[in-house]
Amino acid sequence: MGFCQQMNTKTSLVKQNRYHIPWVLWSLIILVLSLMPGDRIPDLTLTWISPDTLAHLIMYSILSWSLLLGFIKREKKMNQSIIRLYGGVILAGFLFGTAIEIIQGTLIYRRHFDVVDIVANFFGTIFGAITFKWTAIKLGIINR
Repeated sequence: MGFCQQMNTKTSLVKQNRYHIPWVLWSLIILVLSLMPGDRIPDLTLTWISPDTLAHLIMYSILSWSLLLGFIKREKKMNQSIIRLYGGVILAGFLFGTAIEIIQGTLIYRRHFDVVDIVANFFGTIFGAITFKWTAIKLGIINR
């Protein structure tokens, strides 16, 4: 393979994989924030929803949105079902959130396992998938 062909292949791989950067970075942010010791987390109060629950909803909505952005192009090329893609993203969000909760409950100082957080992660992931569908159609990323 000649040098120019190698460069075209590398450039093509970078272009294909640039859509994965947001979800990888966001996953790392979630991981760092979730695995911080409990005494380093600021104490906030809201009247209608727990700030922790709201944070989980938002973080996992962004995670599923960015995962779908990263994999929607691949799905089109591989002719996979869009339902399968959405199901995989929702399952990945659920498993990622549950794994973090288990780690918090067993290994992290002043953190604990919380089923409410898992539920918030799950609903956040679903909400992100729904909003992705709406915004991706508007932005022309996917067709109806």
